[in-house]
Amino acid sequence: MKKKQYQTPNPNSNQLPNQRSPWNRKLPKKKAASINPRLVQKAANTKNNDGFEDVEDEEPPETTHTKPKKKEAKKQTSKSTNPKEWAPPNMNRKYKTFIDPGTIVDDQGYPLYPNGRTVFLCLPEDNITNFSLVSYTKRITSNSRANATWKVSHPKCLSTLVCNNLGCQWAGSPPTGKDGMDKFLLSGMTCPGLAEKCNSTVSHLKFQGTAIRIDYNKNLKWGLLRHKGTHEHPWPEAKKPDKISNIKLLVEVKRNPKAGAFELKLGKPTDPTAPFNSVTTIHLAYQNKDRLAYYQRKLHVEMGLVAGKEGAGVGDKFILDMFGWAA
Repeated sequence: MKKKQYQTPNPNSNQLPNQRSPWNRKLPKKKAASINPRLVQKAANTKNNDGFEDVEDEEPPETTHTKPKKKEAKKQTSKSTNPKEWAPPNMNRKYKTFIDPGTIVDDQGYPLYPNGRTVFLCLPEDNITNFSLVSYTKRITSNSRANATWKVSHPKCLSTLVCNNLGCQWAGSPPTGKDGMDKFLLSGMTCPGLAEKCNSTVSHLKFQGTAIRIDYNKNLKWGLLRHKGTHEHPWPEAKKPDKISNIKLLVEVKRNPKAGAFELKLGKPTDPTAPFNSVTTIHLAYQNKDRLAYYQRKLHVEMGLVAGKEGAGVGDKFILDMFGWAA
């Protein structure tokens, strides 16, 4: 039998000894809350009208965002710059060559500097030497189609370099590298025009508005060049000669194989009886002596007069040197 424990009264308290303290009194048990079905129905009816939106884990319905609109705009602009005529050519269609004014052609009538609405058709029997080439400064993107049967290239014109001197008509070739233009502008190049006396500030003349597509069938030797837009800038100085110019240079080198680059540039033959002309009239790239020496050496390697990368043509070079010593 448990003994009752008596609480010692607090002398400072007004509570009597036999009176139970309210802190020791047991709390009454809570009754289970009764649910009113009317209130539940009312809460269900007002659940969606409490001013807050419900968040669901399901995927939201597809909506139109700004990014797809931008993509659609890009597609529309690409279609506008490349109309249906830029599709792969239909060889059953009768294309006609058209040279627009402002175009510079080579000896075979091929447009090395196409301009305007120029179209050039290359048939298998034409044997166009420079087909698929353009001489202005460009950056080329190309790809193959139909099991590498077709080669499609898009030479993008990079415009030209000009100076701020209105009396100077120098036009330079811009750099073709990806980051070359930024490095070039930071270099602070001065204009080499007017016999290197201009020294004006050089800048890049930006121009866009031209496009070109060149399709060539490797098996059938059939090609089509299509160009549109006007190059509203001066043509830059070409640093690389075309194939026909290299053939003409080869003829002059064969006429006088012992002539150096300086003699080829001046047009002074080592043999007075041999007909000889200055190669600078063939192409502007040959006016630079170092560049001319580079192409001359390539021709000497092809002719076997100079040792190539693997030592080919050493004997012919020795014989040629003997002729030089005898002279």
